[in-house]
Amino acid sequence: MFFSIIVVLAQSATAGDEPNIESCPAELEPTFLAKVESPGLPAGGGKPPTGWAIVEFVISEDGSTTNAKVVEASNRIFERGAVRTVLKSKYAPRSAPCLHQLRVDFEIE
Repeated sequence: MFFSIIVVLAQSATAGDEPNIESCPAELEPTFLAKVESPGLPAGGGKPPTGWAIVEFVISEDGSTTNAKVVEASNRIFERGAVRTVLKSKYAPRSAPCLHQLRVDFEIE
């Protein structure tokens, strides 16, 4: 089972854990957004949950993503999938790395 990944919120991040990296522009969009497998089925069967996670990460000069961490999630089961989505995604090349946040929504496909 796959979930569709929908990005509904992109925002610049404050330089907390990455003090030498500036924030990205808020309107920055990925050039490629990866799809990941379902984060898991609920115990006892039933309909898989839908939800979201906000991930903070660094966009490198080549457009790759690193240092991804979840800053908030509707349910912990979405954290790993959101981080994998961000780490497999690509952005346009940049002149310098920047810190960014992305909300990743999971819906049944």
